[in-house]
Amino acid sequence: MVVIMKVLVKLEHVYTLVVIMKAMVIHEIVIVVLDDDDDDDDVMMRMLHVLLLMIMMTMMMIMTTTTTIMMMMMMMMVVMMMMMMKMMMMIMMMMMMMIMMRRRRRKKVLTILVVSVLVVSCYNGIILVVLLL
Repeated sequence: MVVIMKVLVKLEHVYTLVVIMKAMVIHEIVIVVLDDDDDDDDVMMRMLHVLLLMIMMTMMMIMTTTTTIMMMMMMMMVVMMMMMMKMMMMIMMMMMMMIMMRRRRRKKVLTILVVSVLVVSCYNGIILVVLLL
């Protein structure tokens, strides 16, 4: 029981960190979209920043799998990794679209993006809860 509690606490920490990082990613994207002056270099830098955040998130996932040697945790982390990859692809596609698009349509894309990221994080949360029950 104590071990389970410890693992849960550890997971809680990791999960909060991941959520914070997701928020940071969303923040970066919002900045990119709402930036009025068209600096391509700036956009590229932001994209790199987002990518770095994503990599950090996945690294953290891997680290937690090594510390908690439980098959279920491993499975869960694999699922979450897949989610992360999916999210990365989505965000990159959106970014490319945004760079190519006119300014008028950007607001719409931003809302779609934020909603999709939120949906993904909710899905992650649900998976976590289901696996831990």
